[in-house]
Amino acid sequence: MDLENLGEDVIVIKWNESLIQLGDYNGLPFFVGMRYSDAGKPDKLVNTILPPFSKLKLPVFLANVEWRNGDTFNSSGWKDGYAPVKEDKSLQGLLCMKIEVNGESKYYTFRTPHIEYPDQLAVHYRADK
Repeated sequence: MDLENLGEDVIVIKWNESLIQLGDYNGLPFFVGMRYSDAGKPDKLVNTILPPFSKLKLPVFLANVEWRNGDTFNSSGWKDGYAPVKEDKSLQGLLCMKIEVNGESKYYTFRTPHIEYPDQLAVHYRADK
């Protein structure tokens, strides 16, 4: 995500009160520098402060990481979050951010266009009934 403050006031993004949606994922964002064990914990998210007339490139990830124990073929470790695609194959991102300027907060929602993906890239899982 590319952020730019075009105004004369400081902007504060309150990530612990914000939301990211992608596919079937609906929850908190996750950022570079966070511990995997802190993913999804609102009290571990720090605010982003944008000084007047500043720019910031901020990669945003899903906070649905999990620890996987190793087996014969895979080592133990953290598995990055993913977003299961809905059955209708739609994949649209939504970011709802709580933004504070001069002590006043508002929520702003940003949507991505529909994300197309080749079917052969999707991993299919089937649950036996």
